[in-house]
Amino acid sequence: MRTRACVDVAQPKVIAEFAHKKTPLMVAAENGHVHAVEFLLNHALANITAVDMRGQSALHYAQRFPAVQRLLRRAAARRPT
Repeated sequence: MRTRACVDVAQPKVIAEFAHKKTPLMVAAENGHVHAVEFLLNHALANITAVDMRGQSALHYAQRFPAVQRLLRRAAARRPT
């Protein structure tokens, strides 16, 4: 799988993209990595609303992991639209 990734330490923001336009948040959610999702949401300002080439978001990928779903929903509720 090809990947480009960078987390700018001065201005934490994830600038990454995996094959098929999956973000690191999507990959972490898909695999149930609660701590990685937490880090990406709290420290790297991951884009919760990003969608991949199939139109799926991190929440779609988290369907098998209730703890990850809760984190994503809470983060979405806190962020301005």
